[in-house]
Amino acid sequence: MLHDNMLLTARKLEARIRELERYRYTDHRQTGPFRFWVDQEAVVGAMPPEDAQWTEIGLGGRWRGWDLTAWLKAEVTVPAEWAGRRMLGLFDFGRTGYGHTSGFESLLFLNGKPYQGVGGNHNEVLLPPETAGQ
Repeated sequence: MLHDNMLLTARKLEARIRELERYRYTDHRQTGPFRFWVDQEAVVGAMPPEDAQWTEIGLGGRWRGWDLTAWLKAEVTVPAEWAGRRMLGLFDFGRTGYGHTSGFESLLFLNGKPYQGVGGNHNEVLLPPETAGQ
């Protein structure tokens, strides 16, 4: 009986969370397409070379590889009317591996400088106030 009540409560909570999800991000913009480059050498701390052969990849695009180092880049303009608001970037690169036991790690660059780590369990990035209008 207790187990049944707990299961029912969990289902109710899951339904309520799904219902509230649409209020979590109230004003959003999708970004894309992205420029994409696979770094075959993957030297730690190295930036893509000037002559890197970038390709285009859109939202929902896929790439494969084990221990793959890939770069994505895009130019994004944050609306000026968002000034004074709490702004965040949501970076969902999907899930990898069976049972969601593996995943990605990345480093977000903002205006060409390292800003914050992003991963499968940490995909929200709070943007600084001066980002509005840039």
